[in-house]
Amino acid sequence: MPIPTCTCRIKCSCEAMRVARSNHNMLHVMRFLTGLNDSFGIVKSQILILDPLPPMNKIFSMVLQHERQYGYAPS
Repeated sequence: MPIPTCTCRIKCSCEAMRVARSNHNMLHVMRFLTGLNDSFGIVKSQILILDPLPPMNKIFSMVLQHERQYGYAPS
């Protein structure tokens, strides 16, 4: 589901769109991390303790680095 965009002629001064975008991004991160198998438990924990959560491309990089380091093969 795409995030709505503000179409106000005057720039919005509230934080509603920023919060909606942040929540949407967090949902994507959680879905991605939930889909990883148990062998990625360490990197999942490392990602979840970061505050704020990094962008999705950084999370992909962290998971790929972990995968290369420990030699996981796709199943």
